[in-house]
Amino acid sequence: MNAGAVVLVQLYLWLAALAGLFVVHQMVAARGPWQPLNRRFLFGLRVTILLFAGRVLLLLTGIAAFRILVLLAAALIPLAVLLLTEGLLRRHAPVAFKVVIATGTVVFGIGAPWYGDSIDPARLYGLLAFQTLGFGLSGYLVLTRDRAGLGPQENRMVGRLGLSLILLVPMAAAISCCWRWHCRCSSRRLQCWCFAGWRSV
Repeated sequence: MNAGAVVLVQLYLWLAALAGLFVVHQMVAARGPWQPLNRRFLFGLRVTILLFAGRVLLLLTGIAAFRILVLLAAALIPLAVLLLTEGLLRRHAPVAFKVVIATGTVVFGIGAPWYGDSIDPARLYGLLAFQTLGFGLSGYLVLTRDRAGLGPQENRMVGRLGLSLILLVPMAAAISCCWRWHCRCSSRRLQCWCFAGWRSV
């Protein structure tokens, strides 16, 4: 598979993800966007939509500034997961957990407009570590939940969330880093070249 085909496959996958997320977003919003749990779920969906939208725009235009959207969304993911976990468990996370997630979100969120070889890949490794820590903290809340205080259906839903947190770790690694590529648009076609190496997207 040549470089152009790889980029097109990525584009189709991200567009499909965006379409699916938009459908789910509209379904949840139609059921009551201001309900406490729905509001938390919608926040998570919007963060994920921002992430994939940034990647699509970056791929289509080649404008490096769209990396800001990707980095900002990546910084917000642990916060979104923690908020959703609190809503499903109907309990607040420990203050220490909130301080860690809030600090990481602010630090990496403020740093989102700053990208380049002077900060990456060190920042990407830090962001991946922060995301992994955030998933781990939410997973701990899931494992130590009061099962008696939740109904059978709620326990099943929370259990599925715990399993999804395991899958989010490799996904976060894939989102934070990818093979270096460069795109440029011409009047007739989108020409893409891929170079070996790691780089933020």
